[in-house]
Amino acid sequence: MLIKLLNIFNQGETHSLEDIADMLKTDVAIVKAQLEYLENQEYIKRVIVNVGCSHREDCIKNRWNPVMWEISKLP
Repeated sequence: MLIKLLNIFNQGETHSLEDIADMLKTDVAIVKAQLEYLENQEYIKRVIVNVGCSHREDCIKNRWNPVMWEISKLP
């Protein structure tokens, strides 16, 4: 399943956790665990996107900041 997950990353598209879980025919909790494993092994890295933050205070108030991952290295 890890290779399939990395292949999804290689497509260069954006997907929600729910979409990825559907593609892999599993549930979101499993996808989160797999992402955590890949992040710990440094295959992917987390990228936090600050949406609509013109000032630091806006970012703190607006807790809706999507979390994304990108490939760090290929297996």
